[in-house]
Amino acid sequence: MPKLQAKARLREVFKHWKDAAASYHDPEGFRISLNSCIQALRNVTFILQKQKSEINNFETWYSNWQRCLKQDPILSWCVAARNLIVKEGDLKTESMAIASLVISYNRSPENEFKVDPTLSNKAIAKLISKKYLPKALQKYGYLRVERVWRVEELKNVELLDALAHAFSILGHLVNDAIKQIGPSILENENDETKNQDNDNSVLNPRFDLFAPCMSEFSEYRVSWLKLSTDQFSYIKTYTGSAKGLPNVSEEFKKEVEKIKLKNKTDLFETAQYFLEIGKIILKKQGFHFPTLILFDRKKRPSLLHTEFPDNEDKPLVWESLAKEIKKRKTTSVIFIAEIWMAPLNALNPFMRASESPDRKEAIQAFGAKTRGSEFMITVPFYRENDDVKFEIATISHDVWPDFFEPVRRRWKKRRLQKS
Repeated sequence: MPKLQAKARLREVFKHWKDAAASYHDPEGFRISLNSCIQALRNVTFILQKQKSEINNFETWYSNWQRCLKQDPILSWCVAARNLIVKEGDLKTESMAIASLVISYNRSPENEFKVDPTLSNKAIAKLISKKYLPKALQKYGYLRVERVWRVEELKNVELLDALAHAFSILGHLVNDAIKQIGPSILENENDETKNQDNDNSVLNPRFDLFAPCMSEFSEYRVSWLKLSTDQFSYIKTYTGSAKGLPNVSEEFKKEVEKIKLKNKTDLFETAQYFLEIGKIILKKQGFHFPTLILFDRKKRPSLLHTEFPDNEDKPLVWESLAKEIKKRKTTSVIFIAEIWMAPLNALNPFMRASESPDRKEAIQAFGAKTRGSEFMITVPFYRENDDVKFEIATISHDVWPDFFEPVRRRWKKRRLQKS
């Protein structure tokens, strides 16, 4: 088995990519690292071909891969870009800002602005807020601003996403030199992607192949400006283990052990089980943190705790949770939290339940799968002499709460990629 020198070139590509990411807001540093990354990408196939005498069946194997590589528009651009850099000079890049007003859980319309590359993300967000956002919209929600570098030839693809795509594909090529399974990884594209590519109007990086740090870099290009305070925010999620109950009293453990879960594969029954534990927690400590229980393909659970500082933060928090759910390849979810309930006020239909004089407290469990219906179990309660008294639970099926929309979008996209 030959030692492939092309792997060392791949490591060079990765280093230059990370340097470009680190200097994203420094135009000169970004230009230097970008050029180096593109040239290192081209060297991967050069070095691989120099070792062809050491690789069995090289001509047949590589010709199949070469056919697929030439059909990839981003890889073709990388070849042309490398030739331009070597023979003529720098690429013609432009700095853009993609801005959207986030005031609900649904995806917001986006606007693009060409911006000064020397400005920081925060400066760009402040500029867009004051110059382009109507005054009536400067009071609520968040302004999401993403800074991107682009070239005209790649249409709407961000430059580091394009290079991450090329790195991922070439990484599969080099690793396949020994196994020689073939370029099926390139041909396994979903129907939606194929339809988009038919008119050559859209380029599609294979985000599903990216290394974790590459797929998560887009988050570092984004700033969130809270309009009511004119301050920048970052929502942090807290993770923990679902195994065991550390740092709790023996009495608490005994109460939990009385609750039996017969069918661990049934999501509804599992939700009822965790809701009963939630009721015990609520009685013991007087409150219950919003908690997500995530299940992977093998039905293994993990916990994700978070907080909602105020109502404006909820869409941003759920965007953060949705990204975590995607990263963990979650197939089903149970969400347990305290809520406010109130009848609809006909005179003030937009009044929040928490502001209603007729409000009631409840603890609620919501369950959903990537494929299948959703359900909700709601248990109203009231407080009496430092004790929590629970009322009769209500159960709703096929419910579609708005807060879960960010997760639904990602699950739908994943289903399309697998189709």
